[in-house]
Amino acid sequence: MHIRISARATAACAVALLLAACHPQMSPQEKLAAWRGLTDAHFRETATIQDDNLDLVASFTTEKGLPGAKHPEDGYYYQHEFLRAFIDKRTGKIQYQLYFTMTYPGPERRYETATYEAPKGTQQGLVTIINRSKSCERSQGVTYCDYREDLGIALDESVVRWVAERYGEGDPVKQGWHYRITAHDGSDFTGLIHPAEPKGLLEAMVSHRLAK
Repeated sequence: MHIRISARATAACAVALLLAACHPQMSPQEKLAAWRGLTDAHFRETATIQDDNLDLVASFTTEKGLPGAKHPEDGYYYQHEFLRAFIDKRTGKIQYQLYFTMTYPGPERRYETATYEAPKGTQQGLVTIINRSKSCERSQGVTYCDYREDLGIALDESVVRWVAERYGEGDPVKQGWHYRITAHDGSDFTGLIHPAEPKGLLEAMVSHRLAK
């Protein structure tokens, strides 16, 4: 079983000059330390909003807050995670989700369960399989396949707000939100979300409502 720290902080090298010191060979601690320049305003201003008169559901995402990482860790080609929120405009009901996508070399792992920190302790998340695909090529009689998995992990609003409230209370590395997804083959991936991200998402949702 392999536990890996999310490459999210490595991906942050592309965010302005705040993270100019990032280096592919940085330790996980150094990668996470690069977060310290990120703010809720950054995630609020980079949030993507889809909502027009023909949409029954308004959607919000932090996908552009940090780019995905290529070759983030051994065993992965690409990895990206971000938060999404959906507001049903007919009922006002809001749903939150952690979106996770990765590509990796075979064999197929089939990530299917998730656990994450919650106000009352570790909680199991409902995992939705959004997409699974593979691409294969044959060389010298051997077939090699790469796999892609896109997953959605449903989050309680209380969890999103709980993590957002941790923003500004100290070192974001210590205050970050941990989650883990586990594959059918027993391998797992442990990720960490900057508390500024859910706070920025919530602020973008409020600003959008006030502007309408």
